[in-house]
Amino acid sequence: KKIIILSATAPIPIYQQLFKERLQIIELTDVEQMGKIIQFTNRSCSRNSLARYSEIIANKIGDDTPVITFKGFQAHFKNPTEEIYFGNSSGYDNLKGKDIAVVGTPHRNNVVYHLYAAILGKTSATALKMKYQIVEYNGFRFKFNCFEDKDLRNIQLSLIESDLIQAVGRARTLRTLATVLLYSNFPLRISTTFIF
Repeated sequence: KKIIILSATAPIPIYQQLFKERLQIIELTDVEQMGKIIQFTNRSCSRNSLARYSEIIANKIGDDTPVITFKGFQAHFKNPTEEIYFGNSSGYDNLKGKDIAVVGTPHRNNVVYHLYAAILGKTSATALKMKYQIVEYNGFRFKFNCFEDKDLRNIQLSLIESDLIQAVGRARTLRTLATVLLYSNFPLRISTTFIF
């Protein structure tokens, strides 16, 4: 059967390994946004780091801007989106056209990455070691805390990218004049401005 998947956040490296030559990818990347996505990359914004400086970011964002973040960190912000958080941000349209903030780099539990590796038949992906290292991904070269094992790293990065794009996409900047303030050290191609 021919199956067509339309997704802005499909983890393409995973799909490629699952379906191999049966998969045809038609990418429509780098589409011009009507709105703005301003990305602040000077802090990692992982759960560990947000425990130290979420108050600083919350003060920069202010009281009125809706914030999408980790469910466990919603109380750290003045206007969290209670129903939308990392792990539950797909499909919501109630923030369309609104200025929002997305705070966090949604690393998943390491077990998730290893399960994906096992499903993909990556028996070499047994290394548990992670380190802060320079990586090249999606046209960017940046420092990031990720797996040393290349297979696990690609799985990890594609899933983080998908989660961030879903969260940022709630403002619908492709077709509205909304502004998204993104606090994460994982660079997104859809960001219109980077502040280091």
